[in-house]
Amino acid sequence: MVKRLYLQWENIKNKTNIKSIPKFYLTLVLFIFLQNFIYYVLIFRNDSDFLSRITATFLTTIMESIFFYYLSYLKTLYYKIIGTIYLFLHFIIMIGIDMYFRYFNSYPSIFRASQSVYLKEILDFIISSFKIEYIGIFLTTLLLEIILLTFHKKDFHRPSNKIIFSSLTFLFLTIFLVGTYTVDKGGIYPAITRVSFNEVISQKRGEKRKIQMKNEIESMKEDGLTNPIYKKLMTKNKHQNQYTGIYQGKNLLVIQIEGLQNIVLNHKYNGEEITPFLNQLIGKQGRGFYFTNYFQMLGLGNSSDAEFVSIHSIYPNTRGSCYEQYSDLDLYGLPKICNDKGYYTLGMHGNTGSFYKREENYPKVGFKDVKLGEDFTQDEIILMGLSDKSFFRQSIEYINHQVPEPYFAFMVTLSSHTPFNIDPKYHEIPILPEDQDTIWGNYINGIRYLDRSLQYLFEELEERGMLDNTVIAMYGDHHAMSIADPQNIQSMNQYLGREYRFDDMMNIPLIIYCKEAETLEIKDNIGSHLDFLPTILNLMGWTDVSTPMFGVDLLDEKESANHIVPEQTYMLKGSFITDDWIFEISRDGVFKHSNLWDRKTGKKLDVSQAKDLSNQVIEEIDFCQSLLDLDMGRELIKLSKITNEEK
Repeated sequence: MVKRLYLQWENIKNKTNIKSIPKFYLTLVLFIFLQNFIYYVLIFRNDSDFLSRITATFLTTIMESIFFYYLSYLKTLYYKIIGTIYLFLHFIIMIGIDMYFRYFNSYPSIFRASQSVYLKEILDFIISSFKIEYIGIFLTTLLLEIILLTFHKKDFHRPSNKIIFSSLTFLFLTIFLVGTYTVDKGGIYPAITRVSFNEVISQKRGEKRKIQMKNEIESMKEDGLTNPIYKKLMTKNKHQNQYTGIYQGKNLLVIQIEGLQNIVLNHKYNGEEITPFLNQLIGKQGRGFYFTNYFQMLGLGNSSDAEFVSIHSIYPNTRGSCYEQYSDLDLYGLPKICNDKGYYTLGMHGNTGSFYKREENYPKVGFKDVKLGEDFTQDEIILMGLSDKSFFRQSIEYINHQVPEPYFAFMVTLSSHTPFNIDPKYHEIPILPEDQDTIWGNYINGIRYLDRSLQYLFEELEERGMLDNTVIAMYGDHHAMSIADPQNIQSMNQYLGREYRFDDMMNIPLIIYCKEAETLEIKDNIGSHLDFLPTILNLMGWTDVSTPMFGVDLLDEKESANHIVPEQTYMLKGSFITDDWIFEISRDGVFKHSNLWDRKTGKKLDVSQAKDLSNQVIEEIDFCQSLLDLDMGRELIKLSKITNEEK
């Protein structure tokens, strides 16, 4: 077909004089160029050089110009309908890719399409993400539409219908699947396929791993749990240290906090503490543990993945949220463990139960009692739903009067959700002129409101006598200030007084509070959501639990030594953070294009040093994926029990 296209083009070129080219077509090409220029050069500044952006502009302009050339030979009605659909679809995709990247620091792919059902829940973010440059793209799209509706001439030598339709199909697919370029790290890449490429490679690797794993587990049924990888996976909780069982028999209250980054704790803004109450909990008045080097571990589910990973200690994936992918599996996480330990289990969230299908998924993961948005009196709404203060007040009232001890209660906050533009009546901290109407400026008072709500919660627990026998674990679900947004970077660089990095963005606090603890221990060893379950199990004294856990007990020096935090969203799979390094694997699949930084100095290092660790984290994530795809977690538990009984 390519050869025929070439011969047809030569024939057209020989019979066409430049003077016969319609003016409207030249005008069309000009506005196509302007539209792409605004998009690639003015909007996509994402660490790319000018040459890359201008090259992407010309590439897309050429393809679109040829597309409209062939389109002009269709009947007038078809020409106008198809041209209109194309223009506005391309406009939406352009804006969508830019917004998506600034929120997720990656590009959309077919695996991420399922997340579109939740767009209405982040409508405020979409509105707040509007850029003035979008008006320029819209105006050029509108002018292109006017040209299409006004003119339709066929001054060129007309190709055959077969050539026209095959060319249109080929160019349409090329533009939208390959030709919608993005520019990043000094290169030009197809926006959609660049992520899909890595996902397809991982999927092929995962299929091979599944077959291998199935054979290995089948052989272990006869030989016992002798494979060192499986043995390590199943015995991570079989240890004792000075913290084992120190909270045994106490109630467990776990609070997942929306959008809480570690950068706001123990910091001031405009002369005021941002989180005065949390600062008390991690200061001299604190009792328990504060993990400063703790990181998010997410797939495509964001907040829902944070909770799923935390209570199961398994890796998320990039095919969808964990609840979508794994909720029907026979997993053994914290809710089911607590049920078996005689605890009453309760899951609570102030948002509607349909969001991430929590109304279906909370019972599946083991919560015996579930209270979601529809079960609360919606008496005070902030952003996406029930305010944190009202949520805490109603939840504590219910627990105090309806829930027997011991209990495990899991709470998810909501009010500090992006774009953080809470009602001015809740504002306590004056915002500097340069931060007015920015995500960062909104975030300051959003987090201050959260801090006040947590203070209210603790005061209520104390007043009701519920704080004495309760362990409270609090952690952030994910970042608030994306490193993919130039405005965020500017705000954070000014706030921190240095360059804002991935380890700033994804660093969230983990605070475990117990009133009976004598002091606060600050832990700087690295960890993530993946390590929450084994750490909590050890503190509760439940070291007899058998379940595959990919995290480690962060209070065990031996287990947590040389720990690695793998990432696969925001930084793609193969990336990782350690105590000393930040490694971001290249988005174009070429390893030498990756980046390795020293966390202490911020200097770039030779990426070859990270090759082995990168392969190691990919292997471990793929291993977890295969284990879950085969639903063989219970098989490992059975093998572990048999092996332990034989011992």
